[in-house]
Amino acid sequence: MLTRPYPSYISLWSTLFDHGMLDQVPRSVYAASLARPQAVQTSVGEYRAHHVHPDLFGGFEGQTAVRAGRATPERALF
Repeated sequence: MLTRPYPSYISLWSTLFDHGMLDQVPRSVYAASLARPQAVQTSVGEYRAHHVHPDLFGGFEGQTAVRAGRATPERALF
């Protein structure tokens, strides 16, 4: 997990594209997290974690024990 032990979820440009609100495919997979900001390059692609204040963390759906959730369209725009 990119931000372990801190929670994270897919957000920002990645979620806007996934919800059909953007036509352009993001260059990286973006995540909102309580962890420090970081970028990780892998053979699959680049992942970028952006720190959000704990009071603003939330507004996501679909989290399971296996994968992170994704932001709702409203949260991704915020």
